[in-house]
Formats: sequence, C-alpha cells, structure tokens
Amino acid sequence: PLPALAGTHQVDNAAGVLMVLQCLNMDGFDQSVIDLALQEVTLNGRFERINGEQEIILDVAHNADGSRRLAETLATRGVQGETWCLLGVLSDKDAENMLGNLCAQVDQWVLSSPDSPRALPTSALKASFDEFVGSGDCQVADSIESGFELARRNLGPKDRLLVTGSFYTVGQVKAVLQAEIQGE
Repeated sequence: PLPALAGTHQVDNAAGVLMVLQCLNMDGFDQSVIDLALQEVTLNGRFERINGEQEIILDVAHNADGSRRLAETLATRGVQGETWCLLGVLSDKDAENMLGNLCAQVDQWVLSSPDSPRALPTSALKASFDEFVGSGDCQVADSIESGFELARRNLGPKDRLLVTGSFYTVGQVKAVLQAEIQGE
C-alpha cells in the first residue's frame, strides 16, 4: 500500500526503507505488519494537518529541497480559498530558495522570526521576500505566536494556513495549539 504520509516523495522514502530491509536480509518481517505500518505512519511536523474551521498544515521544511517537496505536495492538494503561509526561518538556512519554492503555492504571507538565537530577523526575511518574491500580500509579525494569530484572524472559511520554515516555528505554533486544547 501507499504510505499514509502526504507527498509523492514519501513513496520513494518508503521504497528506500523496504530496500534496506531487503538488503539487511530481514525478509522475516510479516508483510501484513509492513502494510499496516505504511498505512498508519505519521510524522509530526511533516505535512501534519490540523483540522478545524480551516485547515492548518505544519511542516518543518527548512531548506531548499524540503520546501520544494512541500510546494509539490501543496500543488497536488487543491484549496478552494487562499493559502496563507506563516514563515519563520533560522539565519543559517536558505530563505531565498524557500521563498522561491513556495511562492507559486502561497497567496498571503506572514513573516516572523522564531524564538531562537539562530533566528533570521524578520526584517532580513522581509528583505529576501521583497527581492525574491517581490509581489504578493505580505505582513510581518513580532513573534511566531502573533503571526499565527494574525493569519488565523484573517483566514477565510475555505482558506488554509501553512506554518513552515523551521522546527522552532512549527514547535511554537504546536505549543499554542496545545495550550488551546488544554484551555489555557
């Protein structure tokens, strides 16, 4: 069966794992266990979908290849409304390529800086946006949390929100969502 993880690249990843098992001569695995694992596999922060009034997608894509695969996956999963993106990146990452890879799939941008000493300042991310994307609706936020709230307040009923750019960015949004669940 196809893996439950979103994206055509996950088929390649699953095939690689199966080949490793075969190369290690681990043919003793029960095929039904392998099938079940492929059908039920989840990976936090990799096209992790949070369903609510609007769809929220959390993806830790933090480099050019990850953002390209993310853009490919978004392209295969249409949305009736707009795609919003909350992007926060670390300073040692290739923000320009990430912006370039995602720009065809994103209608509205919210740029911010994750809570990390390695974070790319929002002003630098905005400068990269202006240089490499140039057009499109873009807002900046003082923090990932405020950017998340800004985006959610402005989402239309058929829109989706993508949160991406780093493990820190996704982690901060997950903390907000967890606090909401716990009623804090």
